[in-house]
Amino acid sequence: MEMNKKETLRLLDKYTDALKFKAEAEDNLSKVDREFKVDTSSFDVPYTKILTPFITAFMVFALAFRVGFSGFIKASSEIPITLGIFAGAAVIAVVISKMIHIYIQKKVRKNREAYERQMQIGKDGRAAGYQNTINKMSYKIAEVESILPMSLHGLEAAKTAKNKILRGQAETLEEVSGGYTEADWEEAYKPEPKMFSMPDGEVFGGFALTEATRTVFPKDPNVKYANSDCPTSDWRVVFVSLTQNNVLGDSDFYRTLPKLEKFILDSNEESILLGGLNYKALEKMVENPRVDEDEDLSDDEEENDYLL
Repeated sequence: MEMNKKETLRLLDKYTDALKFKAEAEDNLSKVDREFKVDTSSFDVPYTKILTPFITAFMVFALAFRVGFSGFIKASSEIPITLGIFAGAAVIAVVISKMIHIYIQKKVRKNREAYERQMQIGKDGRAAGYQNTINKMSYKIAEVESILPMSLHGLEAAKTAKNKILRGQAETLEEVSGGYTEADWEEAYKPEPKMFSMPDGEVFGGFALTEATRTVFPKDPNVKYANSDCPTSDWRVVFVSLTQNNVLGDSDFYRTLPKLEKFILDSNEESILLGGLNYKALEKMVENPRVDEDEDLSDDEEENDYLL
């Protein structure tokens, strides 16, 4: 993939900006999470907080009652009567405190639910914007990193590369990075061919080319898979979109190869290393658009029947 100095600088700027915006959005999203975190335990009123003062109050009342009427009670019956008074006071205290606790908890629960709804509305409104930014920047980063040599991945590495180009120490990505290495090949997606069957019995082999994804393709699948018992010499590229989350369609492999030349990052005897293509680039290469998912298919043309 050949780019002049201006295009290279634009690519590096796009990359560093995306990294910065994503980091800022992630930081803001984290702040929102902390700001709107609700500690629901603070809304709970423990039963003991209500029971303890009621028990204490009724016991004091029971003691005062016992002392006030002690002159009318015979000595032999003082202990059972005293215990009875205290037990009655305790039962009354437990019943009343429980009723009050239930009433308070209902009010607290309603207030808590209303509060949490308001908090969630505020959080969702702000968080959605930050998450949307993160998603957009993540796609831009993936798109650029599918082109950049791995040695230039990351904010500091990209800044250093840009400074070298501005100082005239390099003109291209290959010069500033030393070129694509074995690590770049290892990191790339290596699609294995999948065999598909059409309703007329025709079989073809498909290689997936996914949006914004560095990919290794064979130069000649008929040669590479000559001894692998593949039941076809019909090879196609199947275009997969990440942004649309679907398959766009397919094209003849050998007719597509020349169109992919400007996206080639590196090559060896058997394979080519392709930089990631965006949605528009994929769409332009489709020869056989995929059947619309809303279109009715006959029983013998269901989509699952195409995959062997």
